[in-house]
Order: sequence, then C-alpha cells, then structure tokens
Amino acid sequence: MAARSAPVSLPAKRKFTRSGELESSVDAAGGVTKINYDALRRPIGTTRAATAAMTATILTSTYYDERGRVSKTTDSSAGSRQYHYLPTGEPFEIDVLGGSQTRQRLYHFGSLGRATDIQDISTTGGSSTTNEQKFRWD
Repeated sequence: MAARSAPVSLPAKRKFTRSGELESSVDAAGGVTKINYDALRRPIGTTRAATAAMTATILTSTYYDERGRVSKTTDSSAGSRQYHYLPTGEPFEIDVLGGSQTRQRLYHFGSLGRATDIQDISTTGGSSTTNEQKFRWD
C-alpha cells in the first residue's frame, strides 16, 4: 500500500477584485486575510486577523522604489526588511531589523553579473557573527 501525504489546507473561501487579484481569504479555522493593492496592482499590505489559535492581528506592508522594486517590507510579528540594489538592478544588501537582533545580507557580484559570494552578518546584543557562501563559475 502506498504512503499518502497529508492533505494541503486550502482557503475555505476566497474573494477577488474586479481585475483578478486576491482580495481576501478565509481559512478552514476561520482566519481572515485581507490584501490591499496600489494603483499599479502591486500588493502593499495584508492584514491577518487574530483567531483562537493566533492571538494577535498581523499587519504587513510592502514599499516600492521609483523603479518598482521592493524597497522595504514590515511585519508586525517579525520586524522589517530594507532592500538595497546595485545600479544594474541586482540586490546587494538586505537588512533585517527586529527586536534586539539585526541581520544583514550582503551580495557581491563579479564582472559578468553573477553572484560571487553572499555574507550573512547577525548582531545580537553587541556581538556579531558572519557566515559566508562563495560561488565559483566556469
């Protein structure tokens, strides 16, 4: 007899805008998520209402720069992220801010525009650690 995987939990109810974007959903536990869009139909905010299993309402916001790239995201339960880009458009730094810990991710690119290494720098209470991944290209 073949093993079966657990069923995927799909929203019990979904509502869409006239232009086809998901506007809200209700999950099987009754949790309601609402999504707001800007004039360019980009998601700019979500609200996840508190339920019996989740005691706080979670708010998220997304901000864009003049080129349409995500510049910052905020999450009431997990802090915020700031995104920085090279003139060529590649991300080179992501700062994660929240509570007493900050995390910075730095991307370095070679002359052909490929990632050569990624550094993660975490700081908690004044001490920091760095993890680095290097890439070699043929």
